[in-house]
Amino acid sequence: MKTSQTIEIGELLGQLCAKDIESAVCEADPGMQSSDLAEMVACEKFAPTRRAEFLSGRACARKALQALGYRDSPLTADAEGVPEWPEGSVGSITHSRSCCGAVAARAQNYAGLGLDFEQTGRLSEAAAKRVVHPMEAAFASSHTEGATLLFSLKEAFYKAQFPKWRVRANFQDIALAVDSAAGIAELAHLNESLGAIAVNANSRFKFRFAQTEHVVLSLCCLLPDS
Repeated sequence: MKTSQTIEIGELLGQLCAKDIESAVCEADPGMQSSDLAEMVACEKFAPTRRAEFLSGRACARKALQALGYRDSPLTADAEGVPEWPEGSVGSITHSRSCCGAVAARAQNYAGLGLDFEQTGRLSEAAAKRVVHPMEAAFASSHTEGATLLFSLKEAFYKAQFPKWRVRANFQDIALAVDSAAGIAELAHLNESLGAIAVNANSRFKFRFAQTEHVVLSLCCLLPDS
C-alpha cells in the first residue's frame, strides 16, 4: 500500500516528466522478490533495507518500461553497478528512505535520464561546502534546503551523463543557475576536465525539480546529439 507521501511524490514526478517519459513510484517493500535470478543474486548480500530498495527500485523501472511497451525485462547491472536498460531505452532509478522511483524513455528521444530523491534539508554545513560551487553560494548560503536541492540536481546530472561518458565528476565541477519559482535549473559552469560533456551542454541538459516538506525530486534529461 502506498502512503500519502509516496502518492504525492508519484504525482509530482509525473508532473516533472514530459509526455514521452514514463515514471513509477513505490514503497520499498522488505518482501519484494524478483523473477529474475540475476537480480536476486546481485542483492543477496545486501542488508535488508538496501535489498528492499534495490528490488523495489527495479520493480518501478520495469513498470515504467512496460508503459513504454517493453515486456518484463531484467535489469542487471554492468561492472560498475549501472543498470543495463533494454536496447532502445534509457532510464534512471532512485530512492529516499522508504520511497523508490524510476523513469524510462526511448533512446531515440533521450541520450540519458537522471532521477534523484533526497530528504529536504538533509545536508550538513560541512557537506554543503563540498557540494556548492562558488557561483552558487548566494543561492545556497542562507538555507540548507538550497544546498540539498543543488546536491539532488547534481546527482541527477551525474546519473544522466555517466552511462554515456563514464565520467566520475566532483560536485564542484559544475555550477547551476536555479529558478525556484519555475522549478527549473540550467548549467552555468562546467569544469574543462569534463571534456566531451561540456560540448553544447547548456542546450543538451534539461533540469526540472519539485520540493515538498519532506523530499526533493530532481530530473535531468540529456537530449540526443543534434
